[in-house]
Formats: sequence, structure tokens, C-alpha cells
Amino acid sequence: MTISGTAADGLREAARLEGLGKLPEAIATCERLLARWPNLPDGWYNLGLLQRKARQFEAALASYARALEQGIARPEEVHLNRGVIFSDCLRQDEAAVRELRAALALNPAYLPALQNLANLHEDLGRREEARSTYARILELDPNAFEALARLAQLAVIQGPEDALIERLRLALAHPAASPADRASLGFALARALDACGEYAQAFAAAEAANRASRASVTPAVRYDRVAHEHFIDELIRAFARPRTRAPQARMSGGPRPIFICGMFRSGSTLAEQLLAGSPQVARGGELDFLPRLVQSQLAPFP
Repeated sequence: MTISGTAADGLREAARLEGLGKLPEAIATCERLLARWPNLPDGWYNLGLLQRKARQFEAALASYARALEQGIARPEEVHLNRGVIFSDCLRQDEAAVRELRAALALNPAYLPALQNLANLHEDLGRREEARSTYARILELDPNAFEALARLAQLAVIQGPEDALIERLRLALAHPAASPADRASLGFALARALDACGEYAQAFAAAEAANRASRASVTPAVRYDRVAHEHFIDELIRAFARPRTRAPQARMSGGPRPIFICGMFRSGSTLAEQLLAGSPQVARGGELDFLPRLVQSQLAPFP
């Protein structure tokens, strides 16, 4: 579709407002644009992006659907975005699977949709589906290092000569592997070696993975014991225990939340999966509530 100068100006103005952090104004600009040019697929797509950032998830889904109706280029990307909203924001996993499969029906080699689908299968405990999807990614891209690491985490290692161990070592030595890739591959290798009793090699692989993980962060992370102790002291002061504790309010008869907190690779995901095995517990996934609370209510905050 050819966009007239006025419509293009409107899209640019919405992008400018977004860059300034003025999401409501950017959304209003897109809405005025689409009231005049309702057949503009890129306008609906951009509106969906803005609404998603503003956490207007149902509205974003509707805008993405209009973009599809108007024949947007690369519709598989729109289905991917809808799938991410369903899985990460609305916790509607089966709807997310349908969207990702719709993306792959349009483009069977669309790696972002395959990666998201594999991750979703893994989160849902569908290990065979996850394994086959990761394997498909590696068929399309042998240097998909994250997919290889995730596949290895799901594998049953047969022994020190398992072909997957050698494959991980070759990937770690590949010049295209970034520090983040080497961290994921290294932790997967450490797990595989540990599983077959090669404990010294597993420890060495984990140490190397930790070094790669630190190297992947910019600026570089350095542990400062004195600064950390000062930070903890400040937290204790900020949230000092009151002298007399008020009686805790009883929760209503509705669902009761269980918060699982932990550092990366500490087992929090596994704990969630184990609890969600009970029919009385529903999986919540990794929620961004606390980071958003910090950003909106406690800033500036480390």
C-alpha cells in the first residue's frame, strides 16, 4: 500500500512521541490516523505495538487482528506478537500455541516462532514437543546456540561419550558464539557432565559458564562486598520491623498467591513446575509486576 504524505507524517509523529516516552499521546495519534485511514495495515500494527507497551493487551490483540485483516506484509510476525501477548501477558497458553502455529503455517522456517513455541512447550511440561521443536530449529540453523543448550537441558545423557556432549563442546569453541551463548552452552554442558558422573569436568564447565555470564553483561559486573553490605543495611532500615505488629488481615475465600523468588538458575522455575503439578495450583509464570513496581514507585532504585 502506498501511504500518503499526511499518513506517513502521522506514523512518524506517533514514533516521535513514543521515543519521548509519551505512550498515551502516541496511541491517540495512531487512533486519529486510523479514524481517517482505516485500511492502513502498518498503522494498525504500530498501534498494536504501542498498546502492548501500555499494557492494553486486549486492545493490542484487536489492533493486530485489524493489521492481519488489512493484509499486512510478514503476517507471521503479527501472529508471533499475538502469541507473546497470550503467553506472557494473559497466561492463555493454548491461544499462544495457536498463534505460533498460525505463524509457522505461513512461514515454516520462521525461527522466532519456533523458539517461542519450543519454550512454551518446555514451560508446559511437553518435553517431547519441546525437544522436537528445538531439533527443528537446529536443522534450520546449526548455530542456534540457545536452542542447542535448551535441547541439552531436556536430554537424557547416556554417558561421557554421548554425542550431545561433543556437540556442546564444539559449539562452545565456535567463533560465532557470544558470551551469552557460551554461558547457556556451558551450563548445559555442566549439567550433562554431572549427569554422567564427570564431576571435575562439570565443575570446570560451570566455572567457565559463570565467567561467560559475567562477560555478557555490559557494563561489567563486579561483586563489591562492602557496597552490598551497605545496600542490605539500607534495605533493613527502609523496611524496619514495627515494634507492634498489626494483626494480619484474613484473605477472602478466593485463590491465594504463592510467590516464588530466586536468582537466575536457582531452581525457581523447577519449583513452580512442581507446584503446578497439583490440580489446585495454577502456573503464573515469570511476572513483571515487581520490576514495574520498582520502576514506577521506587525509582531511582538499583
